[in-house]
Amino acid sequence: MSTRYNQICMLNLLCFFLLHGIVAPLFAQGDWQWLNPLPQGNNLNGVSFVVDNLGLAVGNAGMILKTTDGGQTWTILESNTREDLLAVSFVNANVAYVSGTSRTIMKTTDGGISWTNLSTGMTSNITFCCVHFVNPQSGWAVGYNGWILKTTNGGASWSQQTSNTWD
Repeated sequence: MSTRYNQICMLNLLCFFLLHGIVAPLFAQGDWQWLNPLPQGNNLNGVSFVVDNLGLAVGNAGMILKTTDGGQTWTILESNTREDLLAVSFVNANVAYVSGTSRTIMKTTDGGISWTNLSTGMTSNITFCCVHFVNPQSGWAVGYNGWILKTTNGGASWSQQTSNTWD
C-alpha cells in the first residue's frame, strides 16, 4: 500500500473519532506530562548555572525557569515581562540578570522570586542578545547593531561603550 493511501486512511480514522467524541477522552488522561522541561511551550534561548545544581533558563514571552537539581526538574518563575528573553547571567545563588527584546534587562536579588526592570536610558528599541556579569555590580549587555552597555552599580545606571562596528 502506498504512503498516500495510509495517510488518507489515518485522516479518515481521525475524522471518525472526532465526530464520535472518542478523541477528547483520550487527551483528558492525567498521566501525561511534558518534561521539556515543563508544560510551558515557549522556545528557550539561554541558560546559566551558578553551581552544578542551581540554574536559570530564559525564553520567549518572558519565560524564566529555575532548577535546583542540575536540570532534572524545573520550576516556572513569575516574570514581569512578555518580551522574549534571550540571555541570562547567574552571578550567585541570589543575583541574576536577564536580557531580551525591547530594551529588556531585568535583575533578581532573591534567586528569581521577584524581578526588577532596569532602565538603560536607551530610547531605541534595542534587542539585548547577551548579558554577562562578573560580580553582582559589574556587567555588560550586548545588543544587535553593535550596542554595548556597561554597568558598575548593579544596573542602576549604564554607559555606552564603543564596539567599532556599524550601527
